[in-house]
Amino acid sequence: MTPVAWPLRLIPRRPPTFLEGLAVSVLAGAVAVLVRGALVGWSQTLGLSGTYFPAIMVATVYGGARWGWATLLAALGVGLVNRASLPPGFYLPGMFVAFALSGAVTVLVASALRHALLHLEEVRRAQEATQDALNRSEARLRLAQDAGSVGRWDWAVAPGAGVWSPPLYRNLGLDPVADANVRSLLDMVHPEDREKVRQVNIIAVKDGRMDPIEYRVVWPDGSIHWLLSRGEMLRDDDGTIVRAVGVNIDVTERRMAFEQVRESEARFLAL
Repeated sequence: MTPVAWPLRLIPRRPPTFLEGLAVSVLAGAVAVLVRGALVGWSQTLGLSGTYFPAIMVATVYGGARWGWATLLAALGVGLVNRASLPPGFYLPGMFVAFALSGAVTVLVASALRHALLHLEEVRRAQEATQDALNRSEARLRLAQDAGSVGRWDWAVAPGAGVWSPPLYRNLGLDPVADANVRSLLDMVHPEDREKVRQVNIIAVKDGRMDPIEYRVVWPDGSIHWLLSRGEMLRDDDGTIVRAVGVNIDVTERRMAFEQVRESEARFLAL
């Protein structure tokens, strides 16, 4: 547990009731009294002591400043009733003033700590909620991409290395464990479309413009599939093209339907 997390365990998620705040303050004060008795002797248990300051801090962090002030006043009251337990030769008013000032500083610091911890907890919960929403959104996006056979790709221009999403591997008929590189993709492009794809890539790297393109790929099993590729070139602060990102969509069924319509029209014209 981190140093920030353990004080949060002292702070209730809702404001404590009067009985809860009273119980914590009394318990913290009792522990302070027992610690003083164990250190200086049980006959001197109820005198003013620095052991009250941790009790004041605990009461403040748990219930707020009002319980810190209440614990401080209770400690001063116990000290006034048992002035005989104070060391002889000390100026009693000065000791009570010093104790009161130290206790007041303790309450103020503990109250500020409480507010800071509560704010951190709110920020943490907001971040968790945002991350959960982002994860759900990404899950829905992946589901939509998988259902629509949308494969994402991301290329680093200089090294020529890239990352493919699982749907893109499926669009190419490849195992997802295969290496993603430009050469392997170009080798799968249909020979009649290979030059067209190469020219689009040259223009993209040279001019920073990647036009949509449809082309055929040949799967390892020999079947031919149509892909629609859309992408965008990204530049660095100096204007140099460094990355290319985009998607490949399997449009085989649409192209086959288009070819069937065209063949039907050709037969109709022939008739």
